[in-house]
Amino acid sequence: MNICIITNSKSIDKVKKIESHIKGTSKEDKTFILSKKIDIHTVNEIKANMIISKHYEYLVPDEILKYVNDYAINFHPSFLPLNKGYFPILWATLKDTPYGISIHQMNNKIDDGRIYVQKKIAVSKNMTLEEIYDLHQKKFYELFCTFWPKYRKFVIDKKKYTDFVFQENKESTIYYNKESLIEVEKLRDKWKTTAKNARKDWLARQLNKN
Repeated sequence: MNICIITNSKSIDKVKKIESHIKGTSKEDKTFILSKKIDIHTVNEIKANMIISKHYEYLVPDEILKYVNDYAINFHPSFLPLNKGYFPILWATLKDTPYGISIHQMNNKIDDGRIYVQKKIAVSKNMTLEEIYDLHQKKFYELFCTFWPKYRKFVIDKKKYTDFVFQENKESTIYYNKESLIEVEKLRDKWKTTAKNARKDWLARQLNKN
């Protein structure tokens, strides 16, 4: 099986551990890590059977999703459908919503699609946002390791993955790049700000608006 792993240029090292686990599970699987915008020519060239997305900044076109028969999953560091989009850990902190990780089927919308597996993560408010991010990455690897053998079998057998839940639109929240970067700039110590202080300062700003 040929697996295309898509990410951004800064996150290549973060997907290497995922790649290593895939190769350790089956020597028959080949992986291709791409940090550029994916196109149908590239997917066809490597004869991709499936796509794994982690820290990828573009939406994947329908023609590519159809090429891999919708065997395309995305890692998102939030308890979907909460905090889709940019900097979900920041928004979980500011809005005091649950922290979590989700692996879901990709479609042509932002962090949308059926949820295959997810987990809430307990976080200390004294941890920095950077530490919370690192914890999420560790939990992602653990979750993927338990999820991968079952999902891989469905792909090999060319069957639709049956263990999923639909995202509830009424609970959905989404944040975009511009508004997220504005909030990051307001953090007293940027990503080294504790969750407690980030939330406290954000609440104070909301009160000053009123």
